[in-house]
Amino acid sequence: MVYDKNEVRETLVALVRDVLKRKRLDAKAEDIVEGVSLVTQVGIDSLDILQVVAAVEKKYGLRIPEEELRSADDIGKFLKVVEKHWPKA
Repeated sequence: MVYDKNEVRETLVALVRDVLKRKRLDAKAEDIVEGVSLVTQVGIDSLDILQVVAAVEKKYGLRIPEEELRSADDIGKFLKVVEKHWPKA
C-alpha cells in the first residue's frame, strides 16, 4: 500500500470526529487541522488519542510506539508519525 497523506488525513479527521460525537462535543472538520491541539483546543483526551491510533494501526497495518504519541497532539504531528512508521515498499 502506498502512503497517501490525504487519505490518512481524512481517516484521522473522521476518527476524531467520531470520538467527539460520542463525547457529545461539537467540532467541525475545519476545527481538526494541523496546528490545532486535539487535547487543549478540540477536547479529546489521551485515552481518545489511543483509540484513534489503534484504529489507524489496524486499518493500515502499522505499529506506532507509544512514546511517539506523546508529541502527536494535532493532525499534522499524527501524520508525521504515521508516515514515519508506514511500511516501506
